[in-house]
Amino acid sequence: MKLLIGPTIFAMGGVFLLFLIDLILKETSLYTNYDQAAFFVFLVIFGFLAFFLLGFGLLAIIASTVSSEEQTKNQRG
Repeated sequence: MKLLIGPTIFAMGGVFLLFLIDLILKETSLYTNYDQAAFFVFLVIFGFLAFFLLGFGLLAIIASTVSSEEQTKNQRG
């Protein structure tokens, strides 16, 4: 369960970032012709999933790097 906390926080930050980009685009009216509710649902669901998987991938890369460093230390020592 602890393993899911990091990617979840990363995903929430990512969705917040996407939301800010969406807000900036609305304010500058770079795009006006879309269904706002559908876009918001798309933003939250797919943005959360994308950043969650990205966070999980980064966590896996970090874990594999740490474990390979520990293996190297064990082989030397």
